[in-house]
Amino acid sequence: MKQGWMQVVAVALTAMLAVPMPVHAEKGGPIKINHTPVTWAVKGQSLTLKARVSGGVGGIESVTLYYALFRDAAPFRVVMVSSGMDTYVGTIESGLLSGVEHVSYYIEAQDKEGTIEETPWYDVKFKNPDVAPAARGGSSTGGKTAAPPGQEDGSSALTIGLIAGGAAAIAAGAYFLSDSGGSDDGDGGGGGGGGGNTVTNAGNYAGNSTLCRSAAGGTQCETTSATFVIDSSGKIFSDTLSPGRSLTGTLSGNDFSLVADVTGSQEGLTGTVVYSGTVINGSRIIGTITGNYDQFGVPGTFSGTFSATRQ
Repeated sequence: MKQGWMQVVAVALTAMLAVPMPVHAEKGGPIKINHTPVTWAVKGQSLTLKARVSGGVGGIESVTLYYALFRDAAPFRVVMVSSGMDTYVGTIESGLLSGVEHVSYYIEAQDKEGTIEETPWYDVKFKNPDVAPAARGGSSTGGKTAAPPGQEDGSSALTIGLIAGGAAAIAAGAYFLSDSGGSDDGDGGGGGGGGGNTVTNAGNYAGNSTLCRSAAGGTQCETTSATFVIDSSGKIFSDTLSPGRSLTGTLSGNDFSLVADVTGSQEGLTGTVVYSGTVINGSRIIGTITGNYDQFGVPGTFSGTFSATRQ
């Protein structure tokens, strides 16, 4: 009887040992970094980069942007902040890029177990902002003007001020693109402050934009998709509003302005497009499009609207 009982125990132990022991599973799998490289930016503007980062054991612990003037130099680091929906945003402030012709960067993500994934190095070249002639009383200065800083006429000073981040426009008292009246030192337009709740507004927004060009030959309109990212500090970013350009700004209350230099985007075209928007109750973005351009000496205007809903 005793021998039979021992045989039963032996069989049971054999069966237990035959069952594979549970292994630690990666909850999110490998880290994935989805990023569209930025190849050029406008001098005088901050450089904002975004990436979608997912996976990782236990989830993502941190995402960091590294940048350097040369790839073999020790890079500087910028913490990329989550704006929801696996999207992370990092900004290199314009003051750190003063006098820089190009910069190299890569993005690093780390999960909660310390595993690290990195993108390749990418290179960004900086271009001087071209000053587009503005039509005054239906006339154009005819051709492209690129006056040195401090020697611009009124319209050029406004354009340069907007592209450089708004500071020059404030000094000239000429920034009147939205009903909020005035701006701070935000990139490409709207400044900080104004009483808006930037935490409430933070998130991803998606919708569409309709841009119209009007000249002597008539009006042409085109509708494209538009996405925005607003972080908890009030920075707003879009790389789809003006295709091929990364636009950044800062909320002034609930208002913002993003400026796109479209010079060279089409044959003979010089001009600037201003996107002035408002965040409504942290759920929607609505805005209008204005601007002037010149094509082969023929003046024209930009107009249109854009809207997006929080995702």
